Amino acid sequence: MRIIRIVSRVLFAIGLVTVVVLSLISLGKPAGFAIWDKAQHAAAYAALAFAGLLSFPGRRAAVTICLALFALGALLELVQMYLDNRVGSFGDAAANGVGVMAGLLGVMLLARAAAAFRRQ
Repeated sequence: MRIIRIVSRVLFAIGLVTVVVLSLISLGKPAGFAIWDKAQHAAAYAALAFAGLLSFPGRRAAVTICLALFALGALLELVQMYLDNRVGSFGDAAANGVGVMAGLLGVMLLARAAAAFRRQ
């Protein structure tokens, strides 16, 4: 279990840096509302939440991580509204939140499966 926690912390840190950098650099012309764009946002934040929740187990940590990721997603979208090279979007912030919830659900399902496996 210790190795899983170490690997997940490294992935969580790399993911955080990657999401922040990609959220602030220019990626070309904004495409407006695109399903693929929202799916990318949700997938990125789901992966972040999943890695973060595996890294720091416990209910208090889970609440903190989920709230912090919600705040990060909203803050980055707000900052993008003031950048010349990016466009902030409430839809993207919502997709980020959906991703956080999906990551939380994934960890909860994994914990439930692990508990069932241990009982057998």
